[in-house]
Parts: sequence; C-alpha cells; structure tokens
Amino acid sequence: MSNMRKIIAQRMIESRRTSAHVHCMFEVDMTRIVNLRNKLKNGFEQRHGARLTFMPFFVRAAIIARSNIPSSTLRSKATVSATTNTSTPASPSPSIGDSSSPSSKMR
Repeated sequence: MSNMRKIIAQRMIESRRTSAHVHCMFEVDMTRIVNLRNKLKNGFEQRHGARLTFMPFFVRAAIIARSNIPSSTLRSKATVSATTNTSTPASPSPSIGDSSSPSSKMR
C-alpha cells in the first residue's frame, strides 16, 4: 500500500473514532439511472477516456436536492458546489447533462 493510502486510511480511522457519525438508508428505484448510464457509457468512455460511474448521478442529485433548501437554512452564502476526492492521479472531470439543466448553472 502506498504511503498516501496509509495516511488516508489512518485519517479515516481517526475520524471514525473522534467524530459523530450518522447513517441513514433509503431505498431508491435506480432503474431509470441504470438505463441512462447503460445508454451513455460507451460514448462517454470514447470521448473522455474514463468509465461513466454512478457517482456523477449521485452528486448531481445531491446538488439539486441541496439547491431546493431555502437559503436561510444553509450555513454558507456561496453557490452550491460538489467535489469528490480520490488518491488517484488527476484526470478531467467531465460532467453529464446539458448546459440548459438547472444543476449545470450551479458553479
């Protein structure tokens, strides 16, 4: 295991021991997302050189859900954004969806 991965693992364990964690489970019908991903994944991989995972769909759903929360309940006044971090080499993060969708206007 690389040194970076060891440090990440140590920090995750430390966070788990020292921070409150809450887990919720929701059952969701993913049929439409699975079908859309299956339709788009080959072209996506050819254009971007990376496989289309479910993560962009989850992140987009979270951004849309968060944007529906009244601003008085949000802690920050900044626009909604989302990031995901990995310990893999940097690569472009192409987005799904078109520029006319509400979530694409959130930056």
